[in-house]
Amino acid sequence: MFGLLPKLVVVEDDGSRKELLETSAIDTYLAESLGLAPGSTAFERAEAMSVLSAFRDLEDKVHTPLFLGTVEERKRGLEKAMSETVPKYLQYQERFVRGDWYFGTFGTKMTVADLKVYTLCLFIDDMLGSKNPIRVLAAEFPKLNRIIKTLEGGKAGEYAKARRDFGKFGFFL
Repeated sequence: MFGLLPKLVVVEDDGSRKELLETSAIDTYLAESLGLAPGSTAFERAEAMSVLSAFRDLEDKVHTPLFLGTVEERKRGLEKAMSETVPKYLQYQERFVRGDWYFGTFGTKMTVADLKVYTLCLFIDDMLGSKNPIRVLAAEFPKLNRIIKTLEGGKAGEYAKARRDFGKFGFFL
């Protein structure tokens, strides 16, 4: 379904409209427009986009078991993803956190990468509740979990709590 979803329509000051298609293009535009892109160099911004790309890849790996044929296959596939794949990705990502945040000015400013790890955690919370490996293995990923806790306690957390009614997949709990 190339080109159909996702889509962002940007209305310019003069009233003209522009459309962006594809997740990475939308992420990049929003990060730049909202001041969530780290640093002042192209390399620093590309580094943040690589974090987003890695987390999108992880989301795909978490989604894959949802489409397996039987409930048992889904359970086994999701258990494997949560016990093997998620911890490997988190271990790799933990090394990029600088200071209190992913990047920013020496790790002092929230970036799009911080919001991405938070939304991934919320997605897995919705599927697995208390079995979310990001939370269960929190001691192994203290930097990532510090970001999540900080966002949960602030405006991002308030926003997410008020607007998250995605339902739960009962066969995963």
